[in-house]
Amino acid sequence: MGGDGILTLSELMTFVETLKTAPQFGKFGSDQLGSDFVFVVKGN
Repeated sequence: MGGDGILTLSELMTFVETLKTAPQFGKFGSDQLGSDFVFVVKGN
């Protein structure tokens, strides 16, 4: 993860590529078709 506290798709995919099982894609919660999301680190 970058020092900005935001996990980008590029950073996420770098980790996902090391997994032994294939990632699953699909809906997340009540998202809209074609929507994006981000992960943000909470402070300690």
